[in-house]
Amino acid sequence: KIVGCGDSFLSQLSVCFVVPRVNKTYKGALKVMASIRKRGSNSYLIVVSRGYDYEGNRLKSVQKTVKPPKEYTPKQAEKWVKEQAILFEREVQHTPEPINRSITLAKYIEHWVTDVGPKKLADSTFRRDEQDIRRILPALGNYKLTDLRKE
Repeated sequence: KIVGCGDSFLSQLSVCFVVPRVNKTYKGALKVMASIRKRGSNSYLIVVSRGYDYEGNRLKSVQKTVKPPKEYTPKQAEKWVKEQAILFEREVQHTPEPINRSITLAKYIEHWVTDVGPKKLADSTFRRDEQDIRRILPALGNYKLTDLRKE
């Protein structure tokens, strides 16, 4: 059931959200299913809501675009996309809780460089980000994440 549409700030893609199936797992937490939206002739957007953290704050949804192999029939492509949605949902559910925001930027970057960046970015992008980190860290590394603001 579609309840609302909006524009994703980061990707500038039109995204429709689906009412999730809710199962209480602990106070304030939601276990939800992925939603799938067709984009173009051979592309699909999978959106997974991550529910709420332990303090009741809504966690940011994650999304992924997939393209089934061109040789698949429409029925095979639909089945393949549903399988990808299930796999992506499991991946998101097994992602660790958000990092403690009271740690310093240097500590967070250390975690990001070892655990997050190599898995999420292409090698060239990751190397460029490491160069940026080496310039930024001496000036901002001692600040706590809670002290930093977007501008």
